Amino acid sequence: MSWRIAISHRTGYRYAEPMRASYNGARLTPPSVDGQRLLQAALAVTPAVRPFRYVDYWGTTVDSFDVHVPHTELVVLATSTVETASPRPVPSDVSWSELAGQTVRDRFAEYLAASSYVTAEPELTELGRSLRAECTPAQAELRMAE
Repeated sequence: MSWRIAISHRTGYRYAEPMRASYNGARLTPPSVDGQRLLQAALAVTPAVRPFRYVDYWGTTVDSFDVHVPHTELVVLATSTVETASPRPVPSDVSWSELAGQTVRDRFAEYLAASSYVTAEPELTELGRSLRAECTPAQAELRMAE
């Protein structure tokens, strides 16, 4: 089953003194990716501007705009509509050795390493080890979700 989802994001700034110039880049447009299709996207800025839209190095849509009139408030309202695809069936024939292969590790390297934002919790590591010993990857995924 697919969904149509309306998204609205408002960002506002108030300044104690009037600002004479403001330079901005808004990354508020959802991407069209596997499983999600962008149907509509708009950006409204107060004070009124005419944004310049481009796609950056990582494939992200950027709305760039400058405000060159004195203002004490800046409001950015991004609206969009996306349509999601029906979920794909979970592949049940993927093995642990395939998931540990170089191709998968290269593709998802940034998600597989601990960072200052996401730490490796010992109890989750142990749960992962026990599920790997007891289950297929598809079964482990469902058990973790439970």
